Amino acid sequence: MTLVGQTAKEMKVSDPEGVGSDIYPSLSYDGSPAAIEWLCRAFGFTRRLVVPGQDGGIMHSELSLGSGVIMVSSSKPGSRCQASIPVGVKQRLPLK
Repeated sequence: MTLVGQTAKEMKVSDPEGVGSDIYPSLSYDGSPAAIEWLCRAFGFTRRLVVPGQDGGIMHSELSLGSGVIMVSSSKPGSRCQASIPVGVKQRLPLK
């Protein structure tokens, strides 16, 4: 699988062997509805499934780009995953 293009908007996914992906990254955000909107607008992801959670959050979602899929949900209190990215965007990663 290769990415072809010059900008995020022009980027297209090419998978000539039809292999696809069997890795499904899971991202958690404090502002998951806004994160989903941004991922779709900035990178061209398409919403496959969005399951609303409590208090306006997202319990589970699946976004696709070509044959790839990522999962996005709201941050869960007490989770063992924690990492921060500047500018108010948080991405949670498992700590061992």
